[in-house]
Amino acid sequence: MTDKLKARSGADLTMLNAIRATQSEHGQQLTVIEGKIDKLDHGQQKLGRDVDALQADMGEVKGRLGKVEGKLDRMDEKLGRLDGIEEKLDRLLNK
Repeated sequence: MTDKLKARSGADLTMLNAIRATQSEHGQQLTVIEGKIDKLDHGQQKLGRDVDALQADMGEVKGRLGKVEGKLDRMDEKLGRLDGIEEKLDRLLNK
C-alpha cells in the first residue's frame, strides 16, 4: 500500500506542477492581454480627441462657407443689377 501511495503522491505532485506551470503561463498571457487592452484604450482616447478636433474644424469650415455663400449671393444681386443697367445702356445707345 505504501508503494501505491508513493506512486499516487508522485502523480499528484506531477499534476500540481503541471497546473502551476499552466497557471503561470496563463498569468503571463493575461499580462500581455492587459497591456494590449491598455494600448487600445489609449488609442481610442486619442481617436476620440481627434474626432472632437475634426468636428470643431468642420464647424469652423461650415461657418466660413456660410460667409462665402453670403458674399456670392450679394455678388449675384450686383451682377443682376449690372445686367439691368447694361440693357438700359444698350436701349439708350440703339435709339
